[in-house]
Amino acid sequence: MAEGNINTDIEVPEHLIELDKIFKAKNINAPKWVIRLLNRLLHVEEINKGVYLNRDKQGADFAKAILEYLDIKVDLVNGERIPKEGSPIIVANHPLGGPDGLALIAAVGAVRNDILFPVNDFLMYMPPLRSVFVPVDKVHGNRGTAAGINAAFAGDNALLYFPAGICSRRIKGVIQDLEWKSTVIKKAVQHHRDIVPVFIDARNRRRFYTIANIRKRLGVKFNFEMALLPSEMFAQQGKTFRMTVGTPISWQTFTEEHSPQEWTQWLKKQTYSLNE
Repeated sequence: MAEGNINTDIEVPEHLIELDKIFKAKNINAPKWVIRLLNRLLHVEEINKGVYLNRDKQGADFAKAILEYLDIKVDLVNGERIPKEGSPIIVANHPLGGPDGLALIAAVGAVRNDILFPVNDFLMYMPPLRSVFVPVDKVHGNRGTAAGINAAFAGDNALLYFPAGICSRRIKGVIQDLEWKSTVIKKAVQHHRDIVPVFIDARNRRRFYTIANIRKRLGVKFNFEMALLPSEMFAQQGKTFRMTVGTPISWQTFTEEHSPQEWTQWLKKQTYSLNE
């Protein structure tokens, strides 16, 4: 299915996602023409239709349904390694910025119903996934979201986590995550959580990485290429990507022999080795 083939004839009785209301809630002032442009760029109409068609589903069931709506398939390898009990942190590389998160929710959610996932708080406007998401305010930052993240790590749930924070970029010609944050190691040790690595073999289109690199060369810090991610998500229609689950790693592995930063780099290498 090519990009843009989603059925647009479905009438949505109400707008589930409205950018003007979201921006007002975030104290962001934007002209109406900017809102109209972003509505097209972010595929808001198509996303609203997908949400409406699957409004009776929640959490992992909704994530699975949206992948089907987008005609994106996931080849799950070693899915039996997903722990059915305990409080693991399930970490993954972040190649896509949308479908990869949905795939992770669907795969782990098929095994257990206690998953939590720290995400950009803009995604809290997706009602069927609010029970899974832990909001992170990346625009303003505040103590409330920090407290929520700390509580999520301290809980007994299965926690899904992208240590890079943002999706992969092209670095020296190779599509890979940016630096993984050592928070994952520190929290795993603090709360005695084992870590399960997952590698997702996927990539966005070339233009996403090209624009990101141009932005970087120009010295612009704001990641405006992120606005392209909904288009990249719809460009995955008809494709299949592989998601490989690794062997759980005990939290006791992360001794003081190495720093949290060094252990984090080791964990990243272990995760990427799942694709070899």
